[in-house]
Amino acid sequence: MLEVRATLKIGHCWIYRILNLYVNNVVNIRSRYDPKRKVVTDIVELYLMDNVEVSELIDVIMDSPNILGVEVLNHVDGKVLLKVDVVGCPLYSILEYETHNYFKEEYRINGDILLTLYLRKAKRLKYVIERIMREVKDSTFKDIKIYRRRYSMTTNQETAIRVAYELGYFDIPRKISLKKLGKILGMAPSTLNEVLRRGEKKIIEYYFRNKDRLEK
Repeated sequence: MLEVRATLKIGHCWIYRILNLYVNNVVNIRSRYDPKRKVVTDIVELYLMDNVEVSELIDVIMDSPNILGVEVLNHVDGKVLLKVDVVGCPLYSILEYETHNYFKEEYRINGDILLTLYLRKAKRLKYVIERIMREVKDSTFKDIKIYRRRYSMTTNQETAIRVAYELGYFDIPRKISLKKLGKILGMAPSTLNEVLRRGEKKIIEYYFRNKDRLEK
């Protein structure tokens, strides 16, 4: 599996309306595309600037083009977890059909998007980049790095465990049920439970394999 990490800038993205004015940083935890509705659901973690209210932030996002809805999933000490529904962005359609998997990691302070793509064949990379440049308005690739994927945890496992952790699924007592967590992630509870357990097993295996090094 080929892992490609690219830095991408999209001039019309809604995130530019809030970066440096309302938030210091945005980390994208999960993007899920619905091809029938042509709607993407982003779960994003935002770090609010001082004196910015969540309600003010939501109003600004909702006033942006192509935004269908915004839901606050969690808000603790200036860190906000949001679910944002966006319609009509061609980037997601391209990634959904042209890559094995993809993961939008983070929006940098200057608005750059850190994008990770997973491709089965290296020759597909050039085609994917050219199609994005052609079909996504105001898009520019600033940096591209290619790796061979070496770690065993899947993107779904990483995403599920991170969202579960952020929303208090592993807290005692739990702050969110498996059913509600599954609804946020777009997974049936039974599927999500298996994804979490497989991911947890890999974390435990990694810990015990590297225990001596980690505890130094």
